[in-house]
Amino acid sequence: MKNQNQSRKQMVREIALLRRQLEELRKAETDRLKELNCIFAFSDIIQNPDLPISEIAEGLVELLPFGWLHPEATCARLRLEEQTFQTANFTETPWKQAAEITDREEKIGMIEIFFTGETASDPFVPEEQALLDDLAKRMGRVIRRKHAEETLREREGYYREVFEKSNYGMAVTNLEGYFLDCNRAFLNLLGYTSAEELQTLCYDDITPPEYREEEKRLIVEQTREIGYSEGYEKEFIRKAGDRIPVIIKVWLRRDLNRQPVGMYIIARDMTKRKISQESLRKRELEVAEKSAHLEEVNIALRVLLKHREEDKGELEEKIITNVQKLVIPYLEKLKKGHMGTRDAAYLQIIETNLNNIISPFLSRLSVKYSRLSSREIQVAHLVKEGKTTKEISELLGVSTKTIDLYRGGIRRKLGLKHKKINMKSHLASLL
Repeated sequence: MKNQNQSRKQMVREIALLRRQLEELRKAETDRLKELNCIFAFSDIIQNPDLPISEIAEGLVELLPFGWLHPEATCARLRLEEQTFQTANFTETPWKQAAEITDREEKIGMIEIFFTGETASDPFVPEEQALLDDLAKRMGRVIRRKHAEETLREREGYYREVFEKSNYGMAVTNLEGYFLDCNRAFLNLLGYTSAEELQTLCYDDITPPEYREEEKRLIVEQTREIGYSEGYEKEFIRKAGDRIPVIIKVWLRRDLNRQPVGMYIIARDMTKRKISQESLRKRELEVAEKSAHLEEVNIALRVLLKHREEDKGELEEKIITNVQKLVIPYLEKLKKGHMGTRDAAYLQIIETNLNNIISPFLSRLSVKYSRLSSREIQVAHLVKEGKTTKEISELLGVSTKTIDLYRGGIRRKLGLKHKKINMKSHLASLL
């Protein structure tokens, strides 16, 4: 009987223990369910991509108390940079839990939970702090993502504005060459009014046949190597069927896995440049023709000037020869005759003036015979004219021996001494 009573008491204790464990499990499940509900509710909030950070923060603050053991005695505050979000019943108390919100290890905010009820001991459990830390991390990731999306939208807006307002024609195609998008400049270049109208065409439709094979080879080779092509000239076929000269550059489009998905095209109208080049080419031809004509004129002028110099030289020589041959002999004879004082003076004046007239000619001729004296030059010219020694002596009023000395000096200075060369012939070749 005693053993039966002990077994019954032990069974009662075990049943009581099982009841307590079951109650703890139920309580733990309830707490866990609250935590999960809190996390799921926050996940639902952040699913909306258009929701701003401020509304996400407000939603998180409102649902936080419902994840704690005593939601009726719990309030929350979320501080984010210069903004603060808090529950309607917010009150700061000594009983507090907190977790930092960080973005790449930089603190950007704080989440705080306060217990507003009456208690003599810590009302929070470790699981609640773990939940708070998890939500703070999630909030940090949300903020980081939102900032990245905002930056991306700003960049996309900037690039879209550049795309739309660029003076260069820009277009996007898929791998088959069909147009996906283009800007107004590209439409104007081809004479189309809308992108939808162009989207029914592919790149080959606006490329003349004679360009296609070479262009494909160039694009494939260069884009495979460096991801883009160098700028090159070609023509586009406009909507009206006419052609327009352009210079284009092509980039390869890739997806997130770096796989080719199409092309980016930038094109610039070369019509004005072609007109300018043609005008410049015509101008260069005109300048070349004028230059050739001027060169011909210069050649003709040089020939004329040369003839003029030769004629001038011949004229100077003729003047000197005529004076020496036709005038000076008579002056010498007059000087030997009987004249009065006045006539002698007149004769002297005539001789002086004649010498003044022919002296510039003699000075220029003396350049050819820089080694000869003025008297030797006179004798050389008379020898060239075929005068004998006696005739020269009579013309110059000196003795024949003096003329012989002059003739010897001339041969020596001209390098004819001891050579069987006729001085008259030699002088004729020089003058």
